[in-house]
Amino acid sequence: MAKGSCGEVRSQVYRIYDWDYIDKPQLEALTSKCEQLSKQIAGFINYLNKTELKGSKFQAKS
Repeated sequence: MAKGSCGEVRSQVYRIYDWDYIDKPQLEALTSKCEQLSKQIAGFINYLNKTELKGSKFQAKS
């Protein structure tokens, strides 16, 4: 969910650039931040998939 939302934000950044609300340096800065955040989210997802710790949703019910 979060990674998809980050991609959607990046798409909107390109739209506001096309509409001349931001300039090229702002576009590059914002897309760079989106890419960094997407990588962080992917890393966190990988961590959660590999960890032995599970949330209450995945614990056995007694």
